[in-house]
Amino acid sequence: MAFDVQDFQEEVIRASHQTPVVVDFWAEWCGPCRILGPVLERMAAGADGRWKLAKVDTEAHPDLAAAYGIRGIPDVRLFVDGESVDGFMGALPESAIQRWLDEALPQEGDRERAAELARVEELIAKGEEEAAANALEALLEGTPGDPGLRFRLARLLVFSEPERAMTLTERLEPRGFPPEAVQAVRSLGRLFQEDPSQEEPSPGEDGTEAPHSVAAAVQLLREREFQGALEALISILREEGAKADPRVREACVAIFHHLGQDHPLVARFRGEVSRALYV
Repeated sequence: MAFDVQDFQEEVIRASHQTPVVVDFWAEWCGPCRILGPVLERMAAGADGRWKLAKVDTEAHPDLAAAYGIRGIPDVRLFVDGESVDGFMGALPESAIQRWLDEALPQEGDRERAAELARVEELIAKGEEEAAANALEALLEGTPGDPGLRFRLARLLVFSEPERAMTLTERLEPRGFPPEAVQAVRSLGRLFQEDPSQEEPSPGEDGTEAPHSVAAAVQLLREREFQGALEALISILREEGAKADPRVREACVAIFHHLGQDHPLVARFRGEVSRALYV
């Protein structure tokens, strides 16, 4: 099908920074999906560039369905600037879908905000995170309750200001981003707020501190040395298995959700974590 997604990151996440993308999560066996699909396709063909349609078969892409908390289908999400910002479930009639689009699609007044958010992404890509955080703070002053801005800022600050990140994510309703991503920020914030210097060192065979202590792994994580942190955490899991400090598994899960399902480190280490825990 012409609307079927081949590369979600490219066709949805990146594309939505230019044009809003309506994503239809569906499956062949789903009767309501087969009713809704042609309606969305017809509407997309007549959208005159205001939005694009992308279809995700949840049977072929269960990872994407899990990442966005899809519990039932059809589930339709609107992506803008790389985030899911609105949606509906069920096979709505065309008139109801049009009303939803009219309300959910960005309006002219949103263009400046979208441009500023795009600048934030560019700053993050360049490693200029302080400038990106300042830009988000400025946007948040105008709309302090905006959950998307609060989440973006918390995700950026959690490594340097975990207390602030925890405050930003308090009672944060996950609108436009997976709830697991919010939990990842909060898990990281809790880990970073603990004082590793207060822990009793774990002695190695020669009596010195073991190289793969939880505190050492958390310190690597705080420095964003994700590969080193995962290697240290997995080493602990291999040695201690299910008896390992609960923070070890929590840290691994938080790293995976923070980096995202498509990140190469997640693909590389997810299986190793499972094997270390259950083999």
